[in-house]
Amino acid sequence: MKKIFVLLVIAFFMLVLGCRGDDISMPALSSAKVITVFSLNGVDGTINETEKTIAVTMFSGTDVKALIATFTTTGTSVKVGSTVQISGITTNNFTSSVTYTVTAADASTQDYIVTVKVAPPLYQYILKWFWTNWNKY
Repeated sequence: MKKIFVLLVIAFFMLVLGCRGDDISMPALSSAKVITVFSLNGVDGTINETEKTIAVTMFSGTDVKALIATFTTTGTSVKVGSTVQISGITTNNFTSSVTYTVTAADASTQDYIVTVKVAPPLYQYILKWFWTNWNKY
């Protein structure tokens, strides 16, 4: 009987000491939500982190209606509208600017406006150079 009493006392103290009410808190979720690298069909974009814009100049003749973005982000997901973007897979129409929304682990979001220009054909550069420089030689 004495052994049972000692075991019950030990169990009671273990229970009381084990439930001290320590504040167990979850680590804070990350608020990181930056696009660090962005390209369209292999053409690198210029990211302006201050303005939250990305500019890409495509080669002459590029059809911008179905371009595939490859990107790296510190966020947990990226969407265009309600469509989740998968880097190197998802196509988008860039005939006008496209808003990429990056979501962080803490559910905060950041928008990036992506604008695409198509470079004029090379002969236009040659003609412009010839026109401005013809009398110098």
